[in-house]
Amino acid sequence: MKNFHKDLIWSVFLIVLSIAIYCYSGTFDSTSEAVHPLAKSSVYSRIWAVILFILSLILLLRTLRKRDQVKGTPLLTFASIVSVTALVLYLYGLNYLGFAPCTAVFLTVLITYYHWLALNEEERKNARMMMTAMKYFLMSVILTTIFYFVFGRVLSVYLPVGSLIESLIY
Repeated sequence: MKNFHKDLIWSVFLIVLSIAIYCYSGTFDSTSEAVHPLAKSSVYSRIWAVILFILSLILLLRTLRKRDQVKGTPLLTFASIVSVTALVLYLYGLNYLGFAPCTAVFLTVLITYYHWLALNEEERKNARMMMTAMKYFLMSVILTTIFYFVFGRVLSVYLPVGSLIESLIY
C-alpha cells in the first residue's frame, strides 16, 4: 500500500475516532461532585480527543498536500493485530478486573511482545523471555501505581475497580 493511501485512511479513521471519543466522554459518570468544571472526569478525555483531532487533521492536510506515492509498510501486520486485540481485551477486562490489574497485564504483554519482535533469530534462541517478562511486569506494576496515584488520587479521575474485585471486597 502506498504511503498516501495509508496516511489518508489513518487520518480519516482517527478524526472519526476523536469525534466519537469527544461525544462519548460526555456520558462519563463522576464519582464525586466536582467543585470546579475542570475536575470532571470527562474533561481529560475531551482534551485528548481534541488533541487527537488536531493531529489527525494535520496528518490529513499533509497527506493531501504531499501525495506520497512511495510504497510503504502494510497497514495491517501481525503486530498491529496483536496490539488491537490486546487493547480490546484490556478495555473489556476493565469492567471485570479493574484498572490496576488490567493495566499491569496489558503493559507487560505488549512490552514483552514488542521486545521479542525487536530481537533477531539468534537472540530469540538465547533470550530468557520469562525473566524479561518478569522485569517488564515489575516495571508495569510501578507505572500502573504511578498512573493510579496521579489520576485516581491527585486528579480525582474515576478509575474502574472492576466487578470481580468489588465482589471480593464487599
